[in-house]
Amino acid sequence: MSSIKMYLILTYYYLRFMLIKFFSKISLPISLISGLLGMGLIGWYIIEKNKMNKKNKKNRAHKISLAPKCYKNFDAQISDVRITNMCGTDLWIEARYDLGDGYGSRPIKGDKTAYKIKSGEHVDFDISEKGLVGARFWAKYGCNEEGKNCIIGDSSQYLGGGCPEKGCHIPVDSLFEATFGCSLSDKSQCNINPADQKPLSNETHFDTSQVDGFTLPYIVKIKGDSSELAKCFFQDPKNKDNPNPTIDGSGLDVKKCPTDEDFSYVIKDEHGNDKRITTVKDGDNVHDLTRVNLQLLNDDKTKIIGCISPCKKLNYPSNNNGFGQSESNRPGIWYCCPTPVSNPNEDNCTIDGNPPCMTSEACRKGPVVNSKYVQLLKRVAPYIYTFAYDDFAALNKCPAKTVKYEVIFCPPGTEYPKNV
Repeated sequence: MSSIKMYLILTYYYLRFMLIKFFSKISLPISLISGLLGMGLIGWYIIEKNKMNKKNKKNRAHKISLAPKCYKNFDAQISDVRITNMCGTDLWIEARYDLGDGYGSRPIKGDKTAYKIKSGEHVDFDISEKGLVGARFWAKYGCNEEGKNCIIGDSSQYLGGGCPEKGCHIPVDSLFEATFGCSLSDKSQCNINPADQKPLSNETHFDTSQVDGFTLPYIVKIKGDSSELAKCFFQDPKNKDNPNPTIDGSGLDVKKCPTDEDFSYVIKDEHGNDKRITTVKDGDNVHDLTRVNLQLLNDDKTKIIGCISPCKKLNYPSNNNGFGQSESNRPGIWYCCPTPVSNPNEDNCTIDGNPPCMTSEACRKGPVVNSKYVQLLKRVAPYIYTFAYDDFAALNKCPAKTVKYEVIFCPPGTEYPKNV
């Protein structure tokens, strides 16, 4: 029995008793008193029931419209790029572009490069129709209220110069990068690509890069109508004719970072015999090449906060988690594959050349491909950049200004970081 029915029954008998006691003095029949009382209560019940039905109907309408509205507002992205924080802690999003003109990186919007977003929130960026060269987005956390002195992610100097007190971090950030194409019909109004000094094309080229390392797991959603997505080119075959294409880096887990990478190598000694090189020196520091730990720890060495790529481990200074080796010498040249800028004729590009260099083909057949780091990433995130000439796995493109990009850090199913 409902509470309202119980209330009506009890009220009926109580009022009946009181009314009989009162009206007995004027000799009204009990049946008449009961009838009047019953009709009054029934009328009151009908009025209250109608009020409740109207209220419930209004609440149901509100609930039905509210949830889809919130979902659509979140998903119906208007901006060109959205960065969403699904981690268990606040993130600061760095958003920069670099023209390669020696002036360093610049803010993508406004007069700052770092934007704080709480867990569950996002920040949006609009890109000019003229296009934009060298855009890069990454996350950092454990920062002060100015977005500085972070636990990880301060891999570039702050806008205006300067690094954290202990120096800029080794650049192992999980990274979304793009050169956004020009959508203007008048190409003379497009921004110039400094690589060839020509106006930007009408295509946006984008990827995620772990060439230097990785920190947070992520996914990148490419959003658009099926007709527009059909004009895109994706390296991942699962994205072909997929209404919801993604770049999936959700499998990145710093706890799985290799701890026993082998960078040792064999040379011929003065007698023509094989000699294995197992150590390298950086000043007074001697580093073992046979069991290299690529894990990056926080300052007090209690948490793994990143994974360093083979190239960055070899070429970064000893006082910043590296071995201080040149990219142009063994073993760095095999893992960094320096671009033959001074020797563009690949026929003459060899590791013994002057200067030493690696062709793209030699790099793809070299030891970097068989490193535990690259092999790990190819298993958990096969369509992201993992070494210098990994273009065939990672580089995607879409016509300019036809689709939207959303980078989600710590997507559902990933666990860290929390409570930093």
